[in-house]
Amino acid sequence: ARLAKLAAALEGQQALLEGGLAELRRRARAAEESCGRTERSSVGLAALCRQAEGQVRAIASKSLFWEALQARLQAHLKGFGDRCCELEANSSAAHAFSLSPEAQRYLAGNAQRVAKLVGQRADFETIRQVSTSRHPEDEDWDTKVDQLRQKYRAEFTQGVEAYAAKQHRSGDTVVLDTRRRFLAKLDQAVRLALSKFNKVQPGLTLFGKRSAQVPACMACDRPFTSDPGPGLAGAADPNTLAAAAAGGGGG
Repeated sequence: ARLAKLAAALEGQQALLEGGLAELRRRARAAEESCGRTERSSVGLAALCRQAEGQVRAIASKSLFWEALQARLQAHLKGFGDRCCELEANSSAAHAFSLSPEAQRYLAGNAQRVAKLVGQRADFETIRQVSTSRHPEDEDWDTKVDQLRQKYRAEFTQGVEAYAAKQHRSGDTVVLDTRRRFLAKLDQAVRLALSKFNKVQPGLTLFGKRSAQVPACMACDRPFTSDPGPGLAGAADPNTLAAAAAGGGGG
């Protein structure tokens, strides 16, 4: 009888345990489903956030494009300044100044980006001045654009020099010479990259006004160019030919 009672009690406990385990499994499945819904909801919210962020960036990049020019130039300024400091740290009197192939690629690629930003900044400032001028046709805006480009180019080079001097303080002549040579290379590269923005006819201004600084033909009023053109590149000087002929005849 006692064994029967114990068996019945054990069966009751086993039933309770099985019921508890079933309840735990049910709750685990419910929690798993809830976590799945939460995860899917989080993924959806993250996707919406990324989409909204992209839209905000697109709007900001359009409305704040010109304001971002200076920030982008500052980023390039820091990059070139760090490169200059690296060259200075590795400079020595025993080795002549030279740029590694990687440094050459960096200079050639980023100088064009800097030139584009400098040109855009100069164009923006010129257009701003045109919009506030009462008589824009009386101004030589082409000259102003070129002057602003050269001004901003010089400011960029000076900024790189100031950054390098602050980051790498040194009075060593080798270091200072390396810095001077690197800045000269940088200035030449940006100047060369800016040449793509030069106007085709330098004597004709934006509003058709002829610049007095450019020599022009008195007959047709067309400006002379510094390039004689391919037709004259290999032509001999007529005066030289005449002198040679006279000398040959006299001999």
